[in-house]
Amino acid sequence: MKLKHLFLSAFLSFITISFCVAQEEILYKKVDSTDLFLEVYYPEQVEAGKSQAAMVFFFGGGWVGGDKVQFLNHAKYLS
Repeated sequence: MKLKHLFLSAFLSFITISFCVAQEEILYKKVDSTDLFLEVYYPEQVEAGKSQAAMVFFFGGGWVGGDKVQFLNHAKYLS
């Protein structure tokens, strides 16, 4: 059952990632040889020079489960 769940999760992540990408990725930290990025999603219409509200999702998967892709729909909707 656990293997089936892992396979399904990986498959769905692959499909979502292949069709949806962040509008911008910003390197915010480098730890040894690992680059850590944040993903930015913008509203469809942005006025240059005008302040915009922001929402930040922190992914705290503990490096044992989950994926940042689980917030993709939230990011798109809230942008």
